[in-house]
Amino acid sequence: MKLTLGRKISAGFGLVLLLMIGVAPAGYWGTHKISKAMIEMQRTDAELEGYKISKAMIEMQRTDAELEGYSPAPESMHWTCGAARERSS
Repeated sequence: MKLTLGRKISAGFGLVLLLMIGVAPAGYWGTHKISKAMIEMQRTDAELEGYKISKAMIEMQRTDAELEGYSPAPESMHWTCGAARERSS
């Protein structure tokens, strides 16, 4: 069997096509894995930011309470400064 120019080109095209079919799922899997990792990082970052905000709010409430002359127990602290001030009045 003699390999003509057309057969060589077709064989090369077929080989490239097979390589693309083999590499495409690996690329899709890697992209999917990175996407899931980014979503997890964003969720974790949002949780940490929420903890920072709530810690800052508790510190503000404690400072307000100390300025008013008393220090309430941590379990009586609430998420909003307004609610804590309304109860203390």
